[in-house]
Amino acid sequence: MKPIPKYIALLLVIIGFYACASTGMPDGGPYDETPPKFVRATPEPNATNNKRKKISIEFDEYIKLDKASEKVIISPPQNEAPEVKVSGHRVLVEFFDTLRENTTYTIDFGDAIVDNNEDNPLGNFAYAFSTGEHIDTMEVSGTVLSADNLEPVKGIQVGLHKNLEDSAFVKLPFDRISRTDSRGHFTIRGVAPGKYRIYALMDGNQNYLFDSKTEAVAFLDSLVVPDMRPDVRQDTVWNELDTLAYDTIYEVHYTRFLPDNLILRSFKEENPMQYLVKSEREQLNRFSLYFSAKADTLPTIKGLDFDVVYRIGGKNTLSLEFHLSSSVNENQNFLVALQNICQQLPVSHVRIHRQMTEEEKKEWTRERFTKWVLLNNVHGIIQDLEKKFEPLYEQQKLERFLPTRQQQDVVEHMPLGAWDNPYFEALPPEHFALFVPSQSLYVCMQTSESEFDYTLYDSQEHILDGGRLTGNGAWTIWDAMNDLFEELEVDWKDIIILDHDRVKDWIESGGEK
Repeated sequence: MKPIPKYIALLLVIIGFYACASTGMPDGGPYDETPPKFVRATPEPNATNNKRKKISIEFDEYIKLDKASEKVIISPPQNEAPEVKVSGHRVLVEFFDTLRENTTYTIDFGDAIVDNNEDNPLGNFAYAFSTGEHIDTMEVSGTVLSADNLEPVKGIQVGLHKNLEDSAFVKLPFDRISRTDSRGHFTIRGVAPGKYRIYALMDGNQNYLFDSKTEAVAFLDSLVVPDMRPDVRQDTVWNELDTLAYDTIYEVHYTRFLPDNLILRSFKEENPMQYLVKSEREQLNRFSLYFSAKADTLPTIKGLDFDVVYRIGGKNTLSLEFHLSSSVNENQNFLVALQNICQQLPVSHVRIHRQMTEEEKKEWTRERFTKWVLLNNVHGIIQDLEKKFEPLYEQQKLERFLPTRQQQDVVEHMPLGAWDNPYFEALPPEHFALFVPSQSLYVCMQTSESEFDYTLYDSQEHILDGGRLTGNGAWTIWDAMNDLFEELEVDWKDIIILDHDRVKDWIESGGEK
């Protein structure tokens, strides 16, 4: 061998140096657009006399299932849903129901099988086997539309019944089943020769029969008779150099399964039974009730016996809500208990919930109408407002100024003595005591004929003030206390009602207890 010239050797070293020194991003190769390919299955596709309840289907790459619960259809329908899972390159299906004799089983995956990396779907893939000597291969296909708007119905079950009685739809599960895709299209595979009735069912409880009037259904009056025949379709070979141009159009011979153009229109039966479907309370002051059927008239809302609130401010708070009704007035036990509560606790104030009277509605409307006139400076009305308002109000032309339903709810907070009690004659207590935390102030008051003696103490049981309050004959201890609170600038909401006798004992003991 001749030695390599020096200049050639030097050139090779330089080329090698630059080749090794060059850096860059590694090339990931072309984008994967190829879906998984079927390799083998155990048992073999279209196997007969199969008794195995575990099925293994293998592909040429790692795969996963996309929305298997929606897309994978197993026919005939199973009482206990089979387990469908992925393990590497394989799809594993295990049946839990006993396999029927002489029955063709189909597992229609649709486009649920996709590759692991790029989610390329293997479209319209189906697997079948038979427990008998032969396998049924006929198909029935079509579309389900909504009867209301003729839009495709997605995800509705479509099934065949060998039993031609109308009652089979409500008593027996489907013999063969499929489910519509996003276009409303369905294909029922593994159908044996014969006559069938076809139904569609939006099966809410997954029992494969029509047993609820809330489920959407569809059916055909005529019988379905599966058939097949040889047919020819056109197919295209595209130009590899120009993807927008085709190279050849050729004919493909195939077996056409009929019928393949069935149209089913789904609907819901009118359900005259009215019952509560659900309730919602998205806001504190608003709730919604939903019923199963519409009514000719709005329901009458009748509240329970609750709309008056008795309230003691501070920590010692008692709230009772009830409505003036015959049932309340006739319940003596309730009235006695309520009277004892008001006299012994004692109850200081009441909060009344009521609706505006007609006069109050009118005055509210007048006030809003007057403000609107003044704000907008409507000429010709300001000077003669009273005369304009009355006829407009009577003619119901001021609806925009009327109070809303919420605004008509009136809440009045008043001393117990000022409340026109519709239930009983509440006798005010002869004495009571309370504490004002904001001022560290104790107040004791007792009745003395038509007068009321009061004493103010600090937290060290020292007397700060005292005196006597006098009113008219109808004056109560609550009225006296209300006047005293106004002088002391105390709010009823900020007080704590105490036991009068215990407070007096505490004061007499020098604050030891």
